[in-house]
Amino acid sequence: MRLLGGAVAAILVLSSASVADALDQPLAGSKLTIRRSASGKEKMVLVLKDQSALFPAIGGIDDPSRDFAPELVIELFAANDPSRAAFVVPSGRAQPGWSVKFGKRDRYRFTNKQAPEGISDVRMVLMKEGGTLRIVAKRTGLALAAPLGPVGVRVTMGTLRNCTFFDASTIRKDRAGTFIARHASAAPLVDCATIALGGVIRCGDGFADETESCDVGTTSKCGFPGDRCMPPGVAGECTCCGGCPKDVGCCGPSIVVGVAPPFCSGSCLSTSCEPPWTCDSGSTCVEGACCMLPGQPCHVLGPLPSSWLPCCPGTDAICARPGFLGGGSVLLCCVVDGASCSANADCCSNVCGPGDTCDPA
Repeated sequence: MRLLGGAVAAILVLSSASVADALDQPLAGSKLTIRRSASGKEKMVLVLKDQSALFPAIGGIDDPSRDFAPELVIELFAANDPSRAAFVVPSGRAQPGWSVKFGKRDRYRFTNKQAPEGISDVRMVLMKEGGTLRIVAKRTGLALAAPLGPVGVRVTMGTLRNCTFFDASTIRKDRAGTFIARHASAAPLVDCATIALGGVIRCGDGFADETESCDVGTTSKCGFPGDRCMPPGVAGECTCCGGCPKDVGCCGPSIVVGVAPPFCSGSCLSTSCEPPWTCDSGSTCVEGACCMLPGQPCHVLGPLPSSWLPCCPGTDAICARPGFLGGGSVLLCCVVDGASCSANADCCSNVCGPGDTCDPA
């Protein structure tokens, strides 16, 4: 399943542009059907017919048929379901994939006959210039264990966002396993913001919403390579941090490696792994602190200021063995003579003897 949310691994990236730069268009919604049968088969059908619908210019930056263009994203917000359904439709002309047809009304069509398998849970998308948008998915994206209540829908195509809201007056059937609504009006909506559609902005759910500069797991709106997000539950949660201390500072308890003002050439190393903090890749959490195992670098030597993480306690390791990393000299954590080892590289002497202990060189 490729549905996105806080409980799954996939992370939503709405577009390469900031949400603040998106063009929103509330629309009238013709139909929304969400079903899960007793056998477990699922289906979601959305039909929007409104001449105001935003249509990506063929060949333009939002054209979903272009390779490497932003993915099309369909989101559902249900009043009685705290989760969010999000379906991702990859870009590019392929099979399965997008096709384009020029005519009196230009048209895009996405087809994935393998849905809910293949490249998307979405089976079909049809967009016609002049106001037709039809989407069929083979997943519901929502629990459907109880009535959903009003449901908001947002369709994001790069910098364009179409949306509609099926309020209580539009609902024809709403019970466990089935939701049917028809004839939503565009009038109640001013824009396509998450809150306007009945959604809830929660730090840590994997969605970078309007008031968040990022969200845990995605840095889609951060501007510097290596940037991360402050975790939920701390001051400044879901704001960008990490890669460039000159601009955004470090994420949580950390030390800075190789920062040479006025240039941001360094990075931050986490020193604490007490929740909600975590260690960076390459370091290990031991007793609430981040540390380095034998064979890992513990001290960078060079013209820039040096910082390091200590070797992990209980490993009999010290920061003493010379080595190289990325073309520079480093010190590595290594095990002293007589201590247990599994490879030569573990030992300060570079000799792991027959008894699996470090022997003198």
